[in-house]
Amino acid sequence: MSKEEKRVPEVRFEGFHDDWKQRKLSDMVDTVKSYALSRSFETEKNTGTKYIHYGDIHTKKADKITNKSSIPNIKVGNYEYLRMGDVIIADASEDYQGIAMPAVIFEETVFNIVAGLHTIVLRPHLIDPIYLYYLFYSNSFRKYGYRVGTGMKVFGISKSNVLKFQTLFPSMTEQVRISTLLVKLDNAIALHQEKLAKLQSLKKAALQNLFPQKDETEPKVRFAYFSSSWQQRKLNELTIYQNGKGHEKKQFNQGDFELVNLNSISIDGGLKPSGKFINEAEDTLNKNDLVMVLSDVGHGDLLGRVALIPENNRFVLNQRVALLRPNKSVSPEFLFFYINTHQRYFKSQGAGMSQLNISKSSVENFANYIPVYEEQIKIGQTLKKLDDLITLHQQKLEKLQNLKKAFLQKMFI
Repeated sequence: MSKEEKRVPEVRFEGFHDDWKQRKLSDMVDTVKSYALSRSFETEKNTGTKYIHYGDIHTKKADKITNKSSIPNIKVGNYEYLRMGDVIIADASEDYQGIAMPAVIFEETVFNIVAGLHTIVLRPHLIDPIYLYYLFYSNSFRKYGYRVGTGMKVFGISKSNVLKFQTLFPSMTEQVRISTLLVKLDNAIALHQEKLAKLQSLKKAALQNLFPQKDETEPKVRFAYFSSSWQQRKLNELTIYQNGKGHEKKQFNQGDFELVNLNSISIDGGLKPSGKFINEAEDTLNKNDLVMVLSDVGHGDLLGRVALIPENNRFVLNQRVALLRPNKSVSPEFLFFYINTHQRYFKSQGAGMSQLNISKSSVENFANYIPVYEEQIKIGQTLKKLDDLITLHQQKLEKLQNLKKAFLQKMFI
């Protein structure tokens, strides 16, 4: 007998064997009054009463609500207050993905809480509140929400349709086991997000302090034993410039050499797969070559962004991307960080209407102050270590987020 016929999820804790039972949500919750309180009701004063606006649910400002949650204060009024365990969902969204996003009163709070504009409040009595919170993220409810949601520019779901939702539920004991696991996973995700944010702030501070700022000739912070003045150099003194060539007529989805095109360079200077290949190449890129975006649509935030080539004889330059091959007077890693830190110069050089372009002369005339080679190496290595740490935490965070996504798919029916 299949798991579906047995009415059990694909992934389950040991010790649970009973079939899950079909229930309608209206049989498992009561509803609580919400109020059409807009942002105009908010106040800077600490009134002892806070509220949940549907917009704060979408931004996660209102999520698992505790005494530390920074939801807004409102003016005191004659309201019905929420309790620990109440689940609040947003009944309006700008897209279908946001329909019925949930929040939950996670602990007893020292302040009163009121449900505000575009919210529906459910008070569980035959279901674990945290399990219900996660149920709204499960595939079964998301698909249901897309089906019964209404609207064109703003999408919504009615209280009656929320209460009509029915699915298979486990015992209360199994619900608590599932919700406890997901809370632990959310806590781990939050911890990694906090670590990642700190590393990103540290890198931002390092870039501001290790490179000269506008109208400065030396940085604010220098490593020990380096005291010689930074010297002004143009990019054409440090690199050999070369334009890419067009390969549109011989591109494939697989091949011997990957093309570096405008899609290959990310906003932070990372090298991304282009998905385009050729099988013959007269000139391949070398390890530690820099490749630069010469064209961009929109605001030009990618203009002048560079990426480092990681290995020899694998990549070929496509048109509208430039090669900057560093000479022996400059560290490739130092130059990578230095150019990306000064992207505002290249953005200012962009010319065009629907598409902005920068010229060879604009690139080669970029001038700034650089230190001796040994100090370049030290700066480049320091920033590379920070980048590696950031990448590591991003990968760990992505794994945890994917694990949570898998559990939401496989631990619910």
